[in-house]
Amino acid sequence: GGGGFGGGRGGFGGPPPREGDWVCPNCQANVFASKSECFKCRTPKPGGMGGPPRGGGGFGGGGGFGAPPRDGDWTCPSCQANVFASKSECFKCHTPKPPGAGGDGGRGGGGGFGGPPPREGDWICPSCSANVFASKSECFRCHTPKPAGGGGG
Repeated sequence: GGGGFGGGRGGFGGPPPREGDWVCPNCQANVFASKSECFKCRTPKPGGMGGPPRGGGGFGGGGGFGAPPRDGDWTCPSCQANVFASKSECFKCHTPKPPGAGGDGGRGGGGGFGGPPPREGDWICPSCSANVFASKSECFRCHTPKPAGGGGG
């Protein structure tokens, strides 16, 4: 018999963690196994947490970073991180998105999100205007609670 991830604990509202993923001891974010520091607060991965510290196989076969890139995502020219299409700079090293990166990308200029449209049920934070996934009960950026009736379903 086997348990599952998080058996019985309150969920994070998103997809379940994958084998080797780790929870940041500082901010409790779920971090992909391949990452050596938290994407949210940059706390280093504690020793012994998650899966093997360096792998050759596993996720994406020798060098993948978790989930496969989605249409429009772009690769940072400085650190080679896979960056979501909606982002105008690299989450890891803050290099600006190069012109034309991510296929359909270049539109939108300096402002705006320029990425794919929000998914059904996603909601816009009334405080900071971030697009928040439907499964989240508070804004990831400013922690404003999801408004009543926010986001369709």
